Amino acid sequence: MSKKKKKPPELDDEFSKMLKISGTAERGKVLVLVSWLDDALEHFMRKRTIENAKLADKIFGVDRPLGTFSARINLAYAFAYISEDVYRDLNTIRMIRNEFAHERGSLTFKDQTIVDKCNNLIVTRKHGGQEKEEGVKFLDPEESFNMAAMCYIGYFISRTEQSHHLTFQSGYEEDLFLHKTVRIISNLYWDQAKNNAE
Repeated sequence: MSKKKKKPPELDDEFSKMLKISGTAERGKVLVLVSWLDDALEHFMRKRTIENAKLADKIFGVDRPLGTFSARINLAYAFAYISEDVYRDLNTIRMIRNEFAHERGSLTFKDQTIVDKCNNLIVTRKHGGQEKEEGVKFLDPEESFNMAAMCYIGYFISRTEQSHHLTFQSGYEEDLFLHKTVRIISNLYWDQAKNNAE
């Protein structure tokens, strides 16, 4: 049986789904939103590779080098696909998800460990009204998390729609280095062979 290919998420569809779950139970909402965010980041990164689905599956699949949200976040930052602020926020969101996923007892957005993480989300502090500006509502920790997760889902969907698969440009520089390297190795090889013959 063939595995069903996931289509890249579409912005309008995702926002209508996000708004529907915004009032659901906290744990479930966190897990669903972060799963969608992870999916949006994966599709964005797949679009930033060469167009080779089999290779991408080898890289992004389960138990593969980029098979986790954490690995994708780290690589996206290491290759300058995202800023340091986005990198920090994605890791904060990932840690919040992990706390909700692995806590066996009760955990809510009122628990201090979650409050502290939500208050550190840069995107909502910069753009979402957490600074007490006149006329801007102060976001509580749950709203801050929801806003950040939804913003980043939309961000990666939009960037995916505007991205193109990479194409390797073979050119002068590559040929020059390969030509020089082949000459050096050939000379070393023949010198070694000549010394061995003597």
